[in-house]
Parts: sequence; structure tokens; C-alpha cells
Amino acid sequence: MKLSEDRQKAYGKERQMQEAVLGIHFLNLPFEALPDVARLPDALERLGLINARMALLFTLGQEQALRKEGYIPASEDPYAVQTFFEIWQDLPAAKDIPPQPVLVDGATSLLKATILGSELAFETPSNATSFSVAESLLGALEAFLATSDEQDVLPHRECMKIVVKASDHY
Repeated sequence: MKLSEDRQKAYGKERQMQEAVLGIHFLNLPFEALPDVARLPDALERLGLINARMALLFTLGQEQALRKEGYIPASEDPYAVQTFFEIWQDLPAAKDIPPQPVLVDGATSLLKATILGSELAFETPSNATSFSVAESLLGALEAFLATSDEQDVLPHRECMKIVVKASDHY
């Protein structure tokens, strides 16, 4: 893209912030999800997402690889490395994202959001069309309810589960 120098700087800064948030997601991966993301560091490197790759390698227990590649000095204390990634994991942006990422790696995925004290859960097949429909519905409900007057709206249930099914007749 042909952007002015100021716009290029703004773009670079925004990309850096988004990559930091992606790193927070990787640092929040549950232990049982680690085998599913073991090949992801190479893809992140190809995409130029080096900081997110560093977070994922650390989560995968590859601190020695980070030292070997020069991201962490060989003389750096392991406690200092642990502290660095803990600080990264606790950045203010962590409050704006789910406690752990949704991996779309099984036959179905579960998207959740808490709106007005009620949990909405969308169970959807893990194909692009169904997942997009579930995301769109969840986003529309979040937007609609977020703009409502909370004094006039009370949730009917503590949790509501919506199942999205793919049609055989696309």
C-alpha cells in the first residue's frame, strides 16, 4: 500500500499492538492445546509475526530455542525470562480478550460471550461458513444488547446455548 510516512508509522504501531495481543493469546493456551499448535511457530515466522512466535515458543517450553536464535541472551536469568512473559501475559489488553483462545481444530467449536450477566454459547461446525455465521450472530447480539438500556433488559436465563448446523443443501 502507498501510505504517507505518518500512516505507515500508525500502521506499524497498530500491527505491533495486535501482535502483542496475539502473543497474550498464545501465553494463555491451556496445556492440553499445546500439541495442536506445535507446528505453528514456523508459520508465524513466515508471516513475520516474530513476537507472537516468541510467546508461542515460550508457551511450548522452547526457551532454549529462543536463546539459540538470539531472542533471549544466553546470560539472561531464567527467572527474568519468566517474569518478562508473565508481564506480557498481564498487559492491560488481556482484560479485553477471552481468558483463552478458541482453537478451531475439532469437528465443532464453541464461541462464548457474557452479555448482561448471561452467557451466550454458540456451538458450530468448524467449517468457514458455519463459523462465520456463528460469529456474525454473536457479534450482532453483542452489539444489540450492548446498546440497550440495562434498566429495561434482564436476562431470562443464566446460560443460553445456540447450535448452528450446516445444511446439506448449501
